Amino acid sequence: MRAEDDADAALMALLGTPCATRAGMLCLVRHLRWFAAEEAPNAASHGDAWAIAHAREADLSRCLGVEPVQRPPLALPSGRLIGPTINLRPAPTPARLGRVIETAGEFLAAVAIIGGGCVLTGLASLR
Repeated sequence: MRAEDDADAALMALLGTPCATRAGMLCLVRHLRWFAAEEAPNAASHGDAWAIAHAREADLSRCLGVEPVQRPPLALPSGRLIGPTINLRPAPTPARLGRVIETAGEFLAAVAIIGGGCVLTGLASLR
C-alpha cells in the first residue's frame, strides 16, 4: 500500500511539473502513454491521478500536434490485452485554404490590437 501511495505521489508531482521545451513535452507524452498502457488494469486504484494523467497527455498531444492515442485495447485470444499503438508523427496539417484563413484571422486580430492600442494611446495623451 505504501508503494502505491509513493507511486501516486510521484505521478502527481510529475503531472504538476511544467515542460520547459518541446522535447520535454514529447518525452512526457511518451511516458504518460506508457503509463496508461501499463497501468490500465489498476486504473481504479489511481483515483484522480489517472484522469489527470489522461487529460495532461491529451493536452500535450494537441499542443505538439501528434495524433491522439485510441484508447480501446486489443484483446488477444489468450485474453491478454494489448495497449494501443503510439503514433508520434505530426498530425496531418489542415488544407491550404484553412491555413490561409487562419493566417488572415491572426493578421486581422493583430491589426485590431495594434490599432486599438494606438487609439487608446492617442486618447490618453490628449489634454
